[in-house]
Amino acid sequence: MSDEEDISDRIQSHHCDGFIGFYSTVVSSPLSRKFEILKEKYQIEIFDREKIERILLENREVNKLIRRFFPQSYNEIELKSPSNLLSEYAPLRCKVCGRDLLHRDMLDKYEGIVVFVQDMDYYRCNSGKNKYTEVYCVCKGICDRKMEAKARSYGNITGWNDISDLVIPVQFLKFVLAIMNRIREHEDVYTDEAYGDLKNIIISLAQITMKRQSENDINRAISLAELPDGL
Repeated sequence: MSDEEDISDRIQSHHCDGFIGFYSTVVSSPLSRKFEILKEKYQIEIFDREKIERILLENREVNKLIRRFFPQSYNEIELKSPSNLLSEYAPLRCKVCGRDLLHRDMLDKYEGIVVFVQDMDYYRCNSGKNKYTEVYCVCKGICDRKMEAKARSYGNITGWNDISDLVIPVQFLKFVLAIMNRIREHEDVYTDEAYGDLKNIIISLAQITMKRQSENDINRAISLAELPDGL
């Protein structure tokens, strides 16, 4: 993507209102930041392989063509592609660089983690019970170290789980049940913000671990949602 150094000049020289980019890889963080700045003046639309793949898989008619003519690739994609659990795909973004940690490349390389920030003052004052002030997701390496340094500057510590492990159905179930059990046993407490972030993370992870909904599933869910509470 080194040839994208003069995007603004090219837009102006061709008397255009914006820029549409198609990429075979995920857009790098520096280039992504450049696009965000350009959006203040121009219409910018980016299609990287992650977005292109998602559009193809979410289009039912195109989905049928991929399944018919590329069955092996389709099956491989399906193993780690988000289900239609939600009406709109919910990416799991790195807290620092914004990359979607649910993308197959990130999952295959074990690049993302879920991090729990623990309040050590609370731990020392409450007989070893845990209070989590923040729950977030980051890339391993530089992004993780930046967030960890911030947590430690407040005297807190961090613990983490590999996202690539958590999208394995049985590990996902163990993860959720462990959280529920520790809350029920009053071993762990969460700030409102941390608990809200944790719920969103679980929902995003569920898109990978839960099966795709059939038409019957979707219609049944709609009919159940229309029933009054208590039935």
